[in-house]
Amino acid sequence: MEPEETRSGSSSLRIVVEGWMATATSGFVRSGPLSTVNDCLDRCRAAWSLNLPRCRLVSFDLGTGVCTQLSKDAAKANLSFSRNAEAVVAGYSDKQFDSFSATHYCKMNEAGGGSTLLTLAGHTVTSANHCKDLCHLYPECDHAGFVVSRGEGWSGNCYLNLVVDFTPCNNPSVHSYATR
Repeated sequence: MEPEETRSGSSSLRIVVEGWMATATSGFVRSGPLSTVNDCLDRCRAAWSLNLPRCRLVSFDLGTGVCTQLSKDAAKANLSFSRNAEAVVAGYSDKQFDSFSATHYCKMNEAGGGSTLLTLAGHTVTSANHCKDLCHLYPECDHAGFVVSRGEGWSGNCYLNLVVDFTPCNNPSVHSYATR
């Protein structure tokens, strides 16, 4: 990840996560074929100056060169990430995260406490940093929780969350990242 200058002059991180694709039921535009994920990101940035919903992230098919540009509206239309060796998910993020070992938020999924936007289960996410990168790309995500070890069926799960109540709980099996 490298900081890049945005059109507003602020510094954004360019996030590229290989081996993943993003899909949604609406809030996207497909184009191509393009040569590289960088061409796809350039097309996404160029759309900012047009009268289109602002492109937030891209999903690039390495085999076909098809570039799918997803807007923030895609998050409201079943935006999902899935493993695909022939794809790359990429975008720019202004989010800044702090790291917390052995912490999660007690009031998550309670009324007014926040909600899980997307759960990536079954050891598809390889590390807490990998989980954080996917949170960078998910428009409303402000907290990434990665289960380091918790027994059968839990280890390796990544939770992309929108947290409202940041009341911390001690949990030795979770590694979390929360936006500043």
